[in-house]
Amino acid sequence: MKTLRYSLTRQPRNKKELEKKKSGQKWIGTWYVRWKLPDGKWTPLRSTNCGNKADATAWCDAQLKKSQDEQEKTTATTAATKEKDISLGTYTTGFFDWPNGRYVTDRRAGGHRVSYRSAQTHRIDCKNHVLRILGEEMLLTEITRRETRRLRDTLFQEGKAATTINHVINTLSVILQAAEEDEIIQAIPRIYRAGGGSKKRGSLTREEAQSLLGTPEAWRNDLERIASEIAARTGLRRSELLGLTADRCHRDYIDVSRVWEPVSWKLKETTKGGEARIVPISRRIRSLIVYLLRSSPYRWEIPPGSRYVFYHGTNPHAPYDGRELTRGLYHALEHVGMSEEQRQAAGITFHSWRHFANSQMIEAGIPEATVRALIGHQSQAMTMNYYHAQDLARIAAVQDDW
Repeated sequence: MKTLRYSLTRQPRNKKELEKKKSGQKWIGTWYVRWKLPDGKWTPLRSTNCGNKADATAWCDAQLKKSQDEQEKTTATTAATKEKDISLGTYTTGFFDWPNGRYVTDRRAGGHRVSYRSAQTHRIDCKNHVLRILGEEMLLTEITRRETRRLRDTLFQEGKAATTINHVINTLSVILQAAEEDEIIQAIPRIYRAGGGSKKRGSLTREEAQSLLGTPEAWRNDLERIASEIAARTGLRRSELLGLTADRCHRDYIDVSRVWEPVSWKLKETTKGGEARIVPISRRIRSLIVYLLRSSPYRWEIPPGSRYVFYHGTNPHAPYDGRELTRGLYHALEHVGMSEEQRQAAGITFHSWRHFANSQMIEAGIPEATVRALIGHQSQAMTMNYYHAQDLARIAAVQDDW
């Protein structure tokens, strides 16, 4: 015998139908339903909005089926969740692999740029920090806001910089976002990040740059000195300088469309911003490039398309070591009287030449849109972030002319 789950009752729609019912006349009315609860009690009447009993019955049966389907789905989801009690170590195995790992695939499918270096950095952070601190056996469902805070605090107690801590936290965030999409966890817990952020990079003054670049004996070799000078005059990134080959150098400009990726140890056919750009060069820069190309030990054995301007001393198929360019700059700074402590306090790195070039262009009156195109920034805010006011006398003179 079928268990009774609901009861239908017909009620008059309005006062006129109520009068017909009382007088015994024919009336249509609306069918109302009472649902029987699991404890045996009945719900209050609810309208089915049907004037025909067969339609009302069909509507009630449909509601019952919908309720049963939702209950079965909930039960299945609960069971699936139990089956998906995956550990952090298991879930992240191969997650950041290049080029077919989950992270790389998701980024590309979403139309976002992704590099080998970013995937490798996430993989290292996951292995060396996330799995080490949280534990490979920890279930994804056990990662709560308390655990994310523990990760941050442990890294802080170990003396890690705020930037490093936030990179690791971002790696965990990427993992949890994927786990939520896979319905392994119901929601991403609150992520605790380190305060302070990264230290703002500084820039040398025009006089300091002229003194530094005009003192050849301060440098370990010509390659390192010329790399700094071209970076100071053009704003090229270190990776763009290293990726510069002979065929991309023309009489009045250089074609900046490739970068050297030290992690993957290969030349990438794209820039950091994803777009190639043309950078005009002066006679001075052209002469420096020609000097290096003529000094290259591979001048006659390597075609222009593979011949690096900043060549490697022993490997014709790779450019100069980028880390050595930076060390060469630090060596030269110490030679002219800037100690390591002073350099760190001023925030001077090789990337500071990019700030320097940006500042010089703006102070020379070059429109910001032009500077943005030459430097390769994506926004006006970024261009102004790289601006360091230096020529105070010139600025004051302009203000006096108002």
